[in-house]
Amino acid sequence: SEIERKFDEIVDFAEVEKFIDTAVKHYSSGMYLRLAFAVAAHLEPEILLVDEVLAVGDVAFQKKCLGKMGEVAQAGRTVLFVSHNMGAVTGLCKRAIWIDGGTVVEDGPVDEVTQRYLQILAKNSFNYDNKNFGLGIERVVLKNSKGDTTSLFCPGEDLIVEIWFNATKRIEKPYIWLKVESLRGPCFSANMLLDGHRPEAFDGRGCLTCRFKAIPLLPQSYTIIMAVRTNKREAIVAPQDVASFSVAADLGEYGFRGLHQTMAAGSTSVIVPYEWILPDGSTVSVDLEIKETVDRLPQSNTVE
Repeated sequence: SEIERKFDEIVDFAEVEKFIDTAVKHYSSGMYLRLAFAVAAHLEPEILLVDEVLAVGDVAFQKKCLGKMGEVAQAGRTVLFVSHNMGAVTGLCKRAIWIDGGTVVEDGPVDEVTQRYLQILAKNSFNYDNKNFGLGIERVVLKNSKGDTTSLFCPGEDLIVEIWFNATKRIEKPYIWLKVESLRGPCFSANMLLDGHRPEAFDGRGCLTCRFKAIPLLPQSYTIIMAVRTNKREAIVAPQDVASFSVAADLGEYGFRGLHQTMAAGSTSVIVPYEWILPDGSTVSVDLEIKETVDRLPQSNTVE
């Protein structure tokens, strides 16, 4: 009776009106997810349990899901959100429970738990084995501009991601997708679905490397999410955290002054070069290049 009463709202939210009379067995995974979430979210349950709802679906629908879960929580009901997406977790939740192998590792404020999770992730090398496709990811290694293995970077430094694999079956022209996320959400990505630069094949042991040049990141903690698909876009490795790193810096060395130095940890993570043209006609430039003469600069040339 609840579904019948809210039928139109559910269909409108799921955006499947054209296919509502089609048997769900013919739905794609994304359409199935949309309808399932819409039904669950509109039944006004005391507890809404959502498991990896953001793993499928486009960005617009993901935002809609987060908004709906926020509405449910604000109405005084409980949302139990299960996800590896740290940006979504910190954006939605106040409390986090970190579970590993069925055991509770941490239970506390979301910022504290996610930070400790990322610290452990940075120490442990990711590995994954998909026997159906014959692909194993043996490790993911992070290196800096000098080629040193590290999990600590400076703003403006290169971030090198090495993906070491072992393909027991030949995989023709796979797609690889890497995304860098802060605890506040996505920062930037490298996506072969967009740029079209794919390896000819994964065959045997090898290494694929991605170099993010001069990362424009403020001092915060970050996660690297990876996905691997076949040339038919079948998921070999579903999007998941594979590495973590931190950016550390004294922002005063970059010309930053005042409150921004202390607010950086909670700010938008990416700083692209920009400039202010002030009412008096003076121009102030902002970027993440070290200002060697910052202490000798007049006050009007620094960022307040």
